[in-house]
This record gives sequence, structure tokens and C-alpha cells, in this order.
Amino acid sequence: MELLLATCAVIWSLEDNSCLLPEVRKQISDSSNKVVVSAVSVWEIEIKRKNDSLKPQII
Repeated sequence: MELLLATCAVIWSLEDNSCLLPEVRKQISDSSNKVVVSAVSVWEIEIKRKNDSLKPQII
């Protein structure tokens, strides 16, 4: 299965945040799935990083 992660899902996955449902975390971790991230998500994360909106250890 191919999974396109929303920006919040990428961040929550990296943070190990409980907002990410266990089933979603399981699908992301499943090596038989292809996980992709939009270039827009990378851009959004960079904006959050520059605004100090992310935990320092994440990105």
C-alpha cells in the first residue's frame, strides 16, 4: 500500500505523538508499505522549524 502522509502525520510520527492512532503508526511502520511525503509538507515543516514551532529534537 502507498501512504501519502499529511504534514501533521509526519510530525506526529517523528515525535512519537499519541495523536497518531496506533493503526496508523502500524501502517507507517510496516515495511511492505511505501510511505511518501509531499514536497509541501517539507516546506510546511521548514516554516514551523524557522518559527520555533517544533520540538528541537524532531528536525
